[in-house]
Amino acid sequence: MGTELLAAGPKLNIWRAPTDNDGIKFMPDKGSGYLKEWLVAGFDRLEGVVKEFSVNRLSPQVIRVLIQSLFQPQKGRARFKHQHSYTIYASGDIILENWVECGKNLPPLPRIGLILTMPPGFENFSWFGRGPHENYIDRNAGAPLGLYHSPVDDQYVPYILPQENGNKTAVHWLTLTNDAGVGLLATGMPLMEASASHFRPLIFTRLPTPVTWSAALRPFSTWTTNKAVLAAPVVGRAHCPNI
Repeated sequence: MGTELLAAGPKLNIWRAPTDNDGIKFMPDKGSGYLKEWLVAGFDRLEGVVKEFSVNRLSPQVIRVLIQSLFQPQKGRARFKHQHSYTIYASGDIILENWVECGKNLPPLPRIGLILTMPPGFENFSWFGRGPHENYIDRNAGAPLGLYHSPVDDQYVPYILPQENGNKTAVHWLTLTNDAGVGLLATGMPLMEASASHFRPLIFTRLPTPVTWSAALRPFSTWTTNKAVLAAPVVGRAHCPNI
C-alpha cells in the first residue's frame, strides 16, 4: 500500500503573514506599509472556484491536466485568474506550470506562488539553496549557497509578534520526507523560493504571541513556494515589486 503524500493543494497562494514593515497587523490603519491596502483588497480572504478542468493524453506515457480557476474574496476587489497545468510522466515526474492574471488597480502583491499541505509525519526538510537560516531577496548575502537539512520544527522563527518567517532563496531543489525517506521532491526551473512550516500563513497573521507546541501534537507540514521573479516575499517596503 502506498504512502499518502498530499493533504491539500498545491493551489495559488497570494498571502503571507505581514511583517512589521508591512504595518501593524492588529492596527492596520497605523504604519506606512501596504497591510491596510492588502486587507481592503481581500488578499487574505481569497476563495477559489474551478471554471474549467481537462485531461489530455499527449503520448502513451504522458498526460496533461489543465485547471482554470478564479480566485476572489466575498468582499474586496482582488481578482486572479489562475491556470494550473500538470504534465504527468510515466516515470512519476510531474511538471507544474502556472499562469496568473491579476485584476486591475491592485496594490503590490504580498506574494505569488503555490502552497501545498502534506499529512503529518513529513518532518525532514532538505534543500539546496541559501541557508541555513531564513533569508529573503533583500537580505540574503549572509546566507551561503549550500545543501542544508533541518526538521520542520526548526524552520519556525519566533518573532515577538508572529509574522512571515522561514523563507529560503535561490532554491535549486528541496525535499520533505518522513523517517523512511518517502516524500516529495521539488526542483526549480531554474530557481525558486520556498519555506516549510507546521502553520499556514493565516495562522501567523492572526496569532498575537509566538507559538509553542509539543512534538506529540505536531500538525501537518505546509510547503510554500514562490516565484521569486514576480514577487519575492521581501521584508522592506521599498523593495516590493509593483506587479
